[in-house]
Amino acid sequence: MHKLPVRRLAILAPLLALASLPAAGQMPGRAADQPPPLEQLQSPAPGSLYVRLGGARNVQAIVGDLIDHVSRDPRTRRSFDKVNLTRVKGLLAVKICDLTGGGCKYTGDSMHDVHAGLGISEAEFYSLVDVLRASLRRHGVGLRERNELLRILAPIERDVVER
Repeated sequence: MHKLPVRRLAILAPLLALASLPAAGQMPGRAADQPPPLEQLQSPAPGSLYVRLGGARNVQAIVGDLIDHVSRDPRTRRSFDKVNLTRVKGLLAVKICDLTGGGCKYTGDSMHDVHAGLGISEAEFYSLVDVLRASLRRHGVGLRERNELLRILAPIERDVVER
């Protein structure tokens, strides 16, 4: 079986986790389909990866582009059937913000708990990683930042793909 570098495997985990979250990560007073807007959270650390990714506006655009593509792609859409895509986009943006120094706090369920029993294959995982990489490039994210984000997300892979 063909193995891709770990950095390419990292991206699917938060997306699929967020796709199946019930109301986790929700701010008080907000409906389940209304994730917190990034602009209302703490300020990002100067020079953080989050800032270098382009901040709230670009992270939201990247995530929106990504989810729009994977929810229609025959290779990945199974994981996004009957899912509130607006909510997924918001939660994923918060997850990326949290992991990259943007000042956000992701409070959703663990990646392991969310993915248990979903039967996510390596093929699905690799396909989503490819779409994310393309989205990052389309939105002007540099190679250094793309690789740094993939490194941050890499450890999540073991909680997503069922062997």
